[in-house]
Amino acid sequence: MKGKMTKSYSNDLREKVVKYLEAGNSYDQASKLFKISVSAIGRWYRKYKKEGNYLAKKRGGSKRKIDLEALENYVKLNENMTLKKAAQKFGVSVFTISYWLKNLGFRYKKKTFPTWKLAKKDAKITKKK
Repeated sequence: MKGKMTKSYSNDLREKVVKYLEAGNSYDQASKLFKISVSAIGRWYRKYKKEGNYLAKKRGGSKRKIDLEALENYVKLNENMTLKKAAQKFGVSVFTISYWLKNLGFRYKKKTFPTWKLAKKDAKITKKK
């Protein structure tokens, strides 16, 4: 199951397990008590003996390509901007801009029809009746 991302056990729990093992208890006893696999406990304890710590490895991941504060300021200063223009300014896709604007709480604002267009539509509807 490589590639499956799961959350790491807390460092607090790792510390408790290592202290339990330091007190002379076995991996099997620790596994049953803390409900963690024997292999995970063995890895933590071996790492503790070798490196002096039991901390989880830092996780990778991609860094956000866009500065959200700068995007928010840009939108406030350019109220009539388009997604395309914002995407060009920040060097990302239109989808990315749309995604982050939605997450920042900005919503698409539809342009209202001029009243004469609405009047024509209303007139067509009433004539059909």
